[in-house]
Amino acid sequence: MPTADRQEATECFIRECAFSRLNRLAALKLMEQPGRALIQAWISAEGRSSGFQQFSMLSPEALRAQSDGGYRLYLELFFDDLAQALGVLFGRTLPTSILFPTPSCLQEVLTLLNGWMPAFVRP
Repeated sequence: MPTADRQEATECFIRECAFSRLNRLAALKLMEQPGRALIQAWISAEGRSSGFQQFSMLSPEALRAQSDGGYRLYLELFFDDLAQALGVLFGRTLPTSILFPTPSCLQEVLTLLNGWMPAFVRP
């Protein structure tokens, strides 16, 4: 495969991974809206959600060793649970699930999602 084709394929794969991750986060944001309340708020609360706080109490030493305090592990396990009921959108077995945003990138995306709410979603 020529270098240009390889670079284009890599860029396409990275875009697909980012798009998949953003779709997951946006879906969670919509599911936690007060009118729906399908899941507890964790995007709005970010790392302060009650679910993450409970998760943090399971093994605080192990989570402290993680660069993000274990938030990525929490999200991945949460996605695994949702994949059981909702299927492919949250499944981590697809190649597009390999990449995960850095803690600072994830924080920036969550901040943007929390500041954006289309009119059709507002209570």
